[in-house]
Amino acid sequence: MCGVISQDLPGPLLGRAVEQAFLDEALRRAETSGTAVLLQGAAGIGKTALLRDAARRAGRRGFRELHARGVQGAGAAGFTGLHEMLHPVLDRMASLPSRQRSALMVAFGEEDGPASDRLLISLATLGLLEETATAGPVLLTVEDLHWLDRSSAEVVAFLARRLRATPALLLATTRTDGAYADWSAAFPQLLPLSPLSGEDSARLLAQVAPALRPRARDQVLEISAGNPLALRELPEALRDSETLLPDPMPMTERLEQAFLAEVAQLPDAGRRVLLVAAAGEDVPATELVAAIGTAGLDTAGLDAAERAGLVRVTGGRVVFRHPLLTSAILGAASSPARAQAHRALAAVAADPSRAARHRAAATYGWDEEVATALEATADAAARRGANHEAMIAYQRSSELSPLVADRVRRLAEAAEAARRGGLTAEAAEVLRQAMPMAGAPDEVRALARTEWLLSMTSDVPGRSALDLTGLAAGYADPAEILLWAATKAFILQENDEVRAVIRAALDEVPADRRDALHEIGVTLLDPRRGLTTLRENLPEIVPGLLERHAEIVNVLAFTAEGVQDFATADRCWTAAIEHHHASGRIGDEAVTLCGRATERVASGDIAGGLADAERALRLSLDFDLPVVGAIAAASVALARAVRGEDAAAGDAVEQARTLIGAAPFARVHAMTSWAAGVLALNQGRHLDALRALEATAVNEPIALWAGADLVEAAVRSGRPEAAAPWLTTVEAAIGVAAFPERLLLARERSLALLSSGAVFAGTKLSAGTGSEAGPAGDARAHFESALEHGVRAGAGLELGRTHLRYGEWLRRERDITAARTHLERAAVLLREAGAAHWAAQAESGLAAAGGGTARPPGGRDDKRILTSRELEVARLAAQGLTNREIADQVYLSHRTVAEHLSRVFAKLGLSSRSQLAAALRDR
Repeated sequence: MCGVISQDLPGPLLGRAVEQAFLDEALRRAETSGTAVLLQGAAGIGKTALLRDAARRAGRRGFRELHARGVQGAGAAGFTGLHEMLHPVLDRMASLPSRQRSALMVAFGEEDGPASDRLLISLATLGLLEETATAGPVLLTVEDLHWLDRSSAEVVAFLARRLRATPALLLATTRTDGAYADWSAAFPQLLPLSPLSGEDSARLLAQVAPALRPRARDQVLEISAGNPLALRELPEALRDSETLLPDPMPMTERLEQAFLAEVAQLPDAGRRVLLVAAAGEDVPATELVAAIGTAGLDTAGLDAAERAGLVRVTGGRVVFRHPLLTSAILGAASSPARAQAHRALAAVAADPSRAARHRAAATYGWDEEVATALEATADAAARRGANHEAMIAYQRSSELSPLVADRVRRLAEAAEAARRGGLTAEAAEVLRQAMPMAGAPDEVRALARTEWLLSMTSDVPGRSALDLTGLAAGYADPAEILLWAATKAFILQENDEVRAVIRAALDEVPADRRDALHEIGVTLLDPRRGLTTLRENLPEIVPGLLERHAEIVNVLAFTAEGVQDFATADRCWTAAIEHHHASGRIGDEAVTLCGRATERVASGDIAGGLADAERALRLSLDFDLPVVGAIAAASVALARAVRGEDAAAGDAVEQARTLIGAAPFARVHAMTSWAAGVLALNQGRHLDALRALEATAVNEPIALWAGADLVEAAVRSGRPEAAAPWLTTVEAAIGVAAFPERLLLARERSLALLSSGAVFAGTKLSAGTGSEAGPAGDARAHFESALEHGVRAGAGLELGRTHLRYGEWLRRERDITAARTHLERAAVLLREAGAAHWAAQAESGLAAAGGGTARPPGGRDDKRILTSRELEVARLAAQGLTNREIADQVYLSHRTVAEHLSRVFAKLGLSSRSQLAAALRDR
């Protein structure tokens, strides 16, 4: 009788010397810095054998192994695989930051609380592994990743990308011969396993079946095609037959038949016991033994199967010799036999969720009692953040529901669970199934809401703004649906006709039904009018809005930006960030951080915007949000360009372009073009700058903010006529702006540059620019007007830039005394804003005008020395937060926080945390 595959054989693995050397090198590197390797191949190719061989080698090097195994079954509960892996080290959870610890406890069902994003759970897992690795390197092994529950597999994929700073090696195996989820993109290293060579195949066959006759040996070698499992199992199939027919049967099917031939040698009771074991591969051995008794069997059949080498008991579970043996037994059994096995398992299950899953697996017709139990299981999975598993359970619960209304309701829950879990395609498919069945108004509304939310965050189109307006007409309380319509009209920049239809519907809502949602809908359609009233009520409106309509807060922020109300926009973004952070919704937090980053960089808060943008970029990459990552990278690029960090700005521009690709997201393309334009201006590539800045026209708000840079590029490149379109646009925008001072500053400085163009760029202005070249007095008047608006707006950065260009112009006009005043003020303001490149221009001009320096000679700009991550961590530490509290704020482990602080202390020459506040003052 053949035994377990080659890990039970003495000596080295046959034909795997290259793969063993590869893994030995990975183990060597993992002793100091982590990595991850995915072993890929067909069933039986030897993935598990190589995995176990690597584990033995790791053990000899002092690694601690943490193991998880994916299993076939009635549907695993979410995070079961992760719990299996981490169970030996859960005693270290007390060392985690509180939010990360709670996230894991809730995910494992050991603590009540709000469900956390998978990223927070993943970060907690990484932190726990870092703690474990302080005692020695760690080996994480995941057998059959393709069968691991989806929630756990997503955490494994995260770890594969983030182990670099941890002495740990992640090894996972996955099959490539079926329709399985592909996790290869998450792994930095792939190790595909090929069939054994003819020589190695013959050697292995000689070891496992030395008495095989030559003809039979040749047949096995031919049919096995270098598959180690086939070489070990097919000789058994020849025991009662002289030949193996070389038909075109797939290898997996042939192996399953070989396994079934072995199972057939057991008595009937033994075969029935094996079926119960196969159906309950995910249950503890104690429950399995009880289920065997419930099925009217005894454990003698299990003993016989173990003696035959078909199963073994290890770690409190019954494990089959190979997963193909499990699938073969389940596939060969009749439906009634499988149902009986699942009923026996359900009857003894200690976990209600597991009992419900087995009851559902045993049910083939409508059964409301089973559907209700399974829905409760889905609810529990959703509460733990296991959205994929919740979706599957809701769908199956719907299938078992006798009443159409219950089917639709449960499908609506499935769609919403899928949406929350980022399963866009799955959510869209569930909606497609549910919508034709929906009849009751509440059913239609629930499905429409999920569809609308999907359409706001993905490429699922959903109902149009006009469709939503029509849908609202059928409800006594239409404000919420009309708000969806208004939001869609705003995001898609619908024309005036569409807006008028929605506005008319809002006007028809009775006065006694006009709540905050109605008010927000009006605001989205007419921002200048609506924000005047809404601005005063934001503290009361936003908290409730965040609980149910968080996306609307984002749109409100965009609306405020559109009328230059940056203070209101910042309040909206900040409220949303704090809400999502407290709720553990990290994906949503990344979106809102990105929104605030763009607003802050655009309004001149370069340090704050850069910190937000870099955190948003890191989270978006971890959470697989490429569009969010692209706009974050573009904000990083613009902030870096303003700071004069050209190399870093160029890298961020390329990163933004790579992340967005050809996707038609105008705001991303416009922001990237703005950054590229400022970078080109820094480098004296004025025509390139103009071309880039002209490309911002694809998004009106960004183009409006970038206009002053466009005018400067137009004048410097000798093409002042290119400024005309923006001058027309800015005049219109000033007319509708709630707070127009920044736009007035930009317009007046631009007119000053255009008026002084002959001197400034050595060119003459052409007709039709919107401002003909005029005498020096025109330039002076425009500069003075720009400064007045800048003071009223409190726009330090743009005020500094205006002083700079005014001072340069005055120096050329030979008004040296006035030039010094403005250049010195420019240097101070631009240094304070972090715009080192322009500050250096001001200081150079000041020196040329015979002035002193605007900062102490030899003084250091410590903010430039620190990275943005170091600065962010240092600021939090200066506020008195502990390392664990900082870790919770910025989604790092507390050990990583300590490393950042160590570098801060070294760079700033500090010896204690008490010195941080003074060292970081005004930074």
